[in-house]
Amino acid sequence: MSYLNENLIDRTLEEIENDYWKNISFPTGLVEKVFLIRKKKLKDLLQEDLRLMLSQKMGLNYAVPLAIDVLKNNLMTDAGIYEGDILESLLKIPSEFWKNGNGKQLAIDLKNMVESQYEKISLAEISEEIKNGIVKTYVDFKNH
Repeated sequence: MSYLNENLIDRTLEEIENDYWKNISFPTGLVEKVFLIRKKKLKDLLQEDLRLMLSQKMGLNYAVPLAIDVLKNNLMTDAGIYEGDILESLLKIPSEFWKNGNGKQLAIDLKNMVESQYEKISLAEISEEIKNGIVKTYVDFKNH
């Protein structure tokens, strides 16, 4: 099940938000990446793009549902940093997002997904420090 309708996934974040950024000399590589992501159709976003959108709190109404869809196939998806980086980015989104609109149902779905696949966190080939960070972040997420 996809959370976004077909009309949205064929559009860019710029089109959806009606906010078009000018192509300038970017102060950092991160700002340039964000600029380029905003120009991609949602259906063309890579896992790395979603992780960056989540960590930058950008387009959350679109990035969160897409990321949850990705995690349905593999809770510990690696989007270029480490196994579980998308999951951890999702869990770090401020609680206000999860309390409003579609966020409520998305939070329930994410909690159910993590609970049903919790053992995958301990089986991931990542450091204990990262595993513990994901578990702590999940506990914080679950309790808010």
